[in-house]
Amino acid sequence: MSSSRGKRHAFSSLELCFVAIVLAGSLTVLANGRAWCTGRARQVSCASNLNELYTAMQIYSADYSDRLPATRDHLDVLPKLIKNTQVFHCPAAPSEGGAPGAPAVSNYAFRLGGGLDGRSQELLAWDDTSDRHVFERWNACFLDGTVRSLRAEEFEWRARPLPWGKPRLQTTPEP
Repeated sequence: MSSSRGKRHAFSSLELCFVAIVLAGSLTVLANGRAWCTGRARQVSCASNLNELYTAMQIYSADYSDRLPATRDHLDVLPKLIKNTQVFHCPAAPSEGGAPGAPAVSNYAFRLGGGLDGRSQELLAWDDTSDRHVFERWNACFLDGTVRSLRAEEFEWRARPLPWGKPRLQTTPEP
């Protein structure tokens, strides 16, 4: 009488192939989900940067008769109002490989001229990066302080020229 107790059952090649396909599919889904989450985290961090830059613009405006910077040289004051210059760089933008000690330029573009108006929905600052955030969107801060993520079609400002500039940042502390 034979007993099946001592026999070992091996997996067939079809079963092993099926398990490999399921694992590969699961890893693909996880990798795509991770990429989306990373992109969304960068977009949220960018929006937070724009909120902080709006606060710096409010401080500037209070010091200069409720006016926004009128020239790029006036924009260069902003990094002195914020200790952490990382807020001037969009996390979705590629990192710069500039020379040490050379002034860097912000990844955000700022409107020049005018004043802060608590009711206006005109653009104040936006991320000016070649790499967009998830779902092909840009973050934008408006004159009333709101920060929104906009589709490319929503950027009507491209049709009408706005004076804009980017502040230069000091990478080395002043003596």
